[in-house]
Amino acid sequence: MLMKKIYAKSVILLITLIGVMACQLEKENTNNTASDALKKANTEQAQTGEVQPTIYEDKDLRIYAAFVRVAPKSGMTAGYLAVEWLATEKDSLVAFSTTVAANHEIHETYDKENGMMGMRQIKGMSLSNTSIAEFKPGGPHLMIMQLNQTLEEGQFVDIELMFVNKESISVKFPVKSLIGN
Repeated sequence: MLMKKIYAKSVILLITLIGVMACQLEKENTNNTASDALKKANTEQAQTGEVQPTIYEDKDLRIYAAFVRVAPKSGMTAGYLAVEWLATEKDSLVAFSTTVAANHEIHETYDKENGMMGMRQIKGMSLSNTSIAEFKPGGPHLMIMQLNQTLEEGQFVDIELMFVNKESISVKFPVKSLIGN
């Protein structure tokens, strides 16, 4: 009986650690993060005058710097993006869905206590034309759990983004590895 309790607690601890690691600012065995990639792209954009690749744009918004991390089947991963809201009326991104996973939630990473990081589901992200909403490691992100397939670099994941007022939109996110970038 004692062994079963120890085993159960170990499994719970392991699952929690894996989840937190998927959401944390920590890198995939590298010194690069999505935030570093955004900074590098912004610097290159400023130097060359190039605009970051837009993966979706309409009269209300522009989505760029978007990707989903590589991940194994049955695992979890996260999606990142920048949303430049162009409409005058505010809105909120409140949910998303994808067919590559059983569960999908908008999460944030937060400082629990004593330097320990945690993650929690949030109700969404406010969008206004006064700032760019960034979904990034160490902050809000799209948490994609219980994958029904392996996600490999070079693939694309269809994600439907849902808003309070705007109609839902479908966007293709490239799958990328942070290793070696």
